[in-house]
Amino acid sequence: MPRWLMILLLGMGLWTSSAQAQLPAEPINKREFRLPFRVDPSRGRVIELRLYLTRSGSGWELHTTAKPNEGGFQVRLTSDGVYAFATQVVYEDNRTEPLVSDLKPGVRVQIDTQLPSITLKPRPGNPGTAGVAWECRDELLDPKSIRLECRYPGQSEWMLNPGTYTPSGYFFWQLDGKRLEVRVVARDLAGNVGESMMVTIPDGTTTLPPGGGFNPGKPEGSLGSGGREPFYINRRKISLETRIHTGKSGLAETKLWVKPDGQKWTEVQGGIREVPRGTANASEPLPDGTRLEKKLLEFTAETDGKFGFLITSRSRVGLGEKPPRDSDSPKVEVVIDTQAPMVTLKEAKVIPNGERGNYLSIQWEASDPHLAPQPVYIDYASAPDGAPFNPKTADWRTIAEKRDNSGSFMWPVPNADPYRFHVRIQVIDRAGNRGEAITKEPVIVDLFTPKSEILDVIPLEPMNIQPR
Repeated sequence: MPRWLMILLLGMGLWTSSAQAQLPAEPINKREFRLPFRVDPSRGRVIELRLYLTRSGSGWELHTTAKPNEGGFQVRLTSDGVYAFATQVVYEDNRTEPLVSDLKPGVRVQIDTQLPSITLKPRPGNPGTAGVAWECRDELLDPKSIRLECRYPGQSEWMLNPGTYTPSGYFFWQLDGKRLEVRVVARDLAGNVGESMMVTIPDGTTTLPPGGGFNPGKPEGSLGSGGREPFYINRRKISLETRIHTGKSGLAETKLWVKPDGQKWTEVQGGIREVPRGTANASEPLPDGTRLEKKLLEFTAETDGKFGFLITSRSRVGLGEKPPRDSDSPKVEVVIDTQAPMVTLKEAKVIPNGERGNYLSIQWEASDPHLAPQPVYIDYASAPDGAPFNPKTADWRTIAEKRDNSGSFMWPVPNADPYRFHVRIQVIDRAGNRGEAITKEPVIVDLFTPKSEILDVIPLEPMNIQPR
């Protein structure tokens, strides 16, 4: 039985425990379930138990009742969301414990009946290789559950492709003319299992990966290439790794062409160099007398922006590809972005919440034309009493990570943490640039006002008491 599926009615302990007041929400993937209880008879004869619920702190509502011998409540909810439950006991003398106004959560659950959403698309690669790109989305996605599975056409059983995978990424196989069926499976923390549509690779297209290429059979971290999402890079000097199939006469020249967004194709002057001889497949002979030549094509951008690339080659007998027309689409698109996101920390203040402890309210603004999915990371750090705070050497601890750029976040402050600390919010973009904002003054968590009283009056010298 999951640990949250039992309410222990041990006198008043259920409602006064500070640990219960900060219960985490346990994920569950069904809206109807049984919530068992056990009654402590030492406080009197119980005739009824009442189950109250609240959603988003909107006030307690009576959900259902049960007799002591039923041993549990039958919960029926109509929608997903986070719910808190509390129990009220009715005794034979009509006493109720606790009063509705004193109810505290005994159980919190997050109902999630939605399957993870997974998109999977073929991703072209160099000759002999093919891959897929995927993206998994779910509020409660379990990243450790992501599986990449494959099989050859005609096979009935799926095979697990070994490796650890991120919610978005891509993977290549060395197929050498074979075809492969691929799918991605992922689970969320509530136990819902999502599955992508199956794709078959290769899908008949080819492209040239930029920026040093890829390693077939190794998971990578971003999408990109002709007609698909571009590569994002935070350096203005890049290289494109290419492989050119040439005839027996050999390769006479290779040209790199660039098309800044909205402009015309122009030839990149210089910037072409041979791959070092020691590099695998730098020049690979084929059985029919042709060769695969590998070259690195370098490009330096003067400004940030979006750039399209393609190459043309000519053999030693004069045969080759024609220069591109302005209407031709690029084979590879690269977004060069060297600017960090703009981040403003608007508020970081503590909100008291009675016995439930304090909450830290964090509000921010972040903007960037290429923000990454779930780009927000929030941390806190403190300095020893009397020591200056240095954000570069501080021991930053995580409050939240990989959050949507929603502009606000509420954090229940643990009691064991420092009574004051600085807050940092970092936001990343697709190119890996990181912008941040840090509170100038520490956030004060200790909101307790000292209360003083005089207990006694004691003379500092012996009292002079005159006899009667």
